[in-house]
Amino acid sequence: MYLLGAIPALLNAVAGASEHDALKGAAEWGRRHAGARGVSFVAAGTGRALATAGTCPPAADRRLALERAEAAVESCGPLALATAPMCSGSAVLGGVVVSGAADRAATLRDAATILSIVCAPLVKARLDALAALERGRQQVPEIAGVSPAIEALRDEIARLAPAPFAVLIEGESGTGKELVARALHRLSPRRERRFVAVNCAALSDELVEAELFGHSRGAFTGAVATRAGLFEDAHGGTLFLDEVAELSLRAQAKLLRVLQERELRRVGENHARPIDIRVVAATNRPLVEAVRAREFREDLLFRLAVVRLRLVPLRERAEDIAPLATLFWQKTMAQVGKGAVLGADALARLAAYAWPGNVRELQNVIAGLGVAAPQRGRVSARLVDHVLAGAGASGARPPMSLAHARRLCDRQTVAAALARHAGRRSAAARELGVTRQGLSKLIRRLHLTEPVIEGVA
Repeated sequence: MYLLGAIPALLNAVAGASEHDALKGAAEWGRRHAGARGVSFVAAGTGRALATAGTCPPAADRRLALERAEAAVESCGPLALATAPMCSGSAVLGGVVVSGAADRAATLRDAATILSIVCAPLVKARLDALAALERGRQQVPEIAGVSPAIEALRDEIARLAPAPFAVLIEGESGTGKELVARALHRLSPRRERRFVAVNCAALSDELVEAELFGHSRGAFTGAVATRAGLFEDAHGGTLFLDEVAELSLRAQAKLLRVLQERELRRVGENHARPIDIRVVAATNRPLVEAVRAREFREDLLFRLAVVRLRLVPLRERAEDIAPLATLFWQKTMAQVGKGAVLGADALARLAAYAWPGNVRELQNVIAGLGVAAPQRGRVSARLVDHVLAGAGASGARPPMSLAHARRLCDRQTVAAALARHAGRRSAAARELGVTRQGLSKLIRRLHLTEPVIEGVA
């Protein structure tokens, strides 16, 4: 077989990469070593192309790959089409389609056969990942967006919701932290009980204990009746502590004790009351920095951050701006009773803005656009500029060259890989598909420092 000597190159191309990147690498292997014009991995049922290198085959050819019970090749004039099924046990996962010159038909068929055997586990993993993303969209429809960050967030919410552990949500103001907390509650076994949201920034140090834990009659001046606190209100449900970093050190100490003991005492009472709650906390500034500044208790951080969720700001997921703007626009038009539409130039102008206020600011700007829009017709970029200026917006993102954008992307990707592997260069290099020496050169070129890994229980 002509391709036997190239199989190690195929194994190297798929080793250590994500399912999608591994399939892309395998498809490129087929083009390079079999001389194919196009290689595609096709999902069963839908005929969807999971990964393609070169020319993507038409739908008819993709369906043909799914109908074949074994590897086969067909010639049509100067071209040949080789197909092979991909199976996991008795289940058909999909197929491989390899197209190229007719005089290489035998090599194309061998390539399809090899790819179907080597890449079947990758196709199964990719299909499972796509199914998980679809479940995330269905289970958490309130988290809108199409970016990888949002897809991963929806999947993580669906996985975390059934667990009883405390969750810390970190993200800038306006990124939707309370929306995430409500989704965690809605999908949890506690969904039939109350979701109680507490704005910690609004709690004064004098009243925080009474507000959170309740008080008995006569416990202090003005306590004319016994009152249950917010912890008791959330018994059996979820307590959402928004902006938890704003609590004073004294309030943090009292909160820590309740979380440790799973019981509370109302102000003015001596006996303890057991509580059963799940705590979800949120902050718009990293609590690790607050701990270093001695503004937040480290032991309380350990209690709150059993699991962490980081919400990515809108400026780092620009691909979500147009779908979010369209969704908000439809709701706004229904509220104001108009039929105007957002023009392509208006969406482009919205996508060019940096959105320091994140999704909340986008929602407010769309509401302002809806009021200023005509009853019918198209909303242009000029009206977007007018509304942004009226809202005090600082303007669009500064222009960026393609080389600078690539450098920023490389820097973020390498830094993230190093962080995921606790600074271990060999493991990070395998994930990135480079040698350890190549990663060292990248680190020097991108002026990256070694990551500092913080462990949180």
